[in-house]
Amino acid sequence: MGILSTKPLAQNSDFHASIMINRDEHPESDSGTWKSMLDACSSGDVESLQKLFNKHGIQRGSKPIPVRFVATGGSQADSKECIVPIMPATDELLEQAVAARQINVVRLILHTYPSLSLDQSHGVVRAVLENPDAEVLEALCNHAPDFASFSIDSGLRTFLTDACTLPPDQAVPILNVLLDNGADVDDGWGPGGGALFAAVVGHQPEEIINKILSKGINVSSRVAVPAIQQSCVEVIRALLSNGNATLKVDVQKCIEEAEKRGDKEVIMIVKDWAQDRAEIVSRKNAVERSRKKWWNFCRFGVN
Repeated sequence: MGILSTKPLAQNSDFHASIMINRDEHPESDSGTWKSMLDACSSGDVESLQKLFNKHGIQRGSKPIPVRFVATGGSQADSKECIVPIMPATDELLEQAVAARQINVVRLILHTYPSLSLDQSHGVVRAVLENPDAEVLEALCNHAPDFASFSIDSGLRTFLTDACTLPPDQAVPILNVLLDNGADVDDGWGPGGGALFAAVVGHQPEEIINKILSKGINVSSRVAVPAIQQSCVEVIRALLSNGNATLKVDVQKCIEEAEKRGDKEVIMIVKDWAQDRAEIVSRKNAVERSRKKWWNFCRFGVN
């Protein structure tokens, strides 16, 4: 049996949630329970996991287990006490089930622990990204709606932007779940970034680009230029035809990038958009001039 910690119990901030046992009196309270629970999660053995829950008095509404350690006799003041496992933290069980794509085990854990918070469940996020499964992710988002907007590294990386780095065949199903569950499309990648930038540089398909655009996100040069550099016609059309792109993109920069690529279709799309944008700007300026003339007439009686 591996020793996981030799920290003095009095200094262990997790001690208050631990269970004092004597291993000689309770031989079953060893790594066997720990391993059996994790094995049940990996294999999808819902019946065995439920029996283990019952054996340890875990039932629906139980408090999630945040601690993975118990003391083997002695007092809190004894700094030489070994700390050994009795059962995994609830997050660890969930992570194991998610990594194995065991949806029924995931549902059992979430049903048993309705108060389980996923706010700090980095391991669960990682398990989803490494083993994408839309049904598992949907169950997690139904349990904790804010999970879709999980921030991995404040302002730089989010669950959504990291999912955009996956190959499209793996990413699209979970991106749809995250977006359908209200993931924050503005967070991640710093100013001008967000999910739209992540999706473009991650080569995600038009359907994902359009779904992000439908959230009302702005299109900037930081997003349009990489799309042009990739010569992805469908994505370029989706971005430049979006109403929020008309006055927020550097036209000259886009034309230069299109001409560098030498793709005639991309050049035509960008130049047509540039012409439409020039007409929009011209009409806007004409309206503004007319408004000013009317204002001057009302105030001073002159045009």
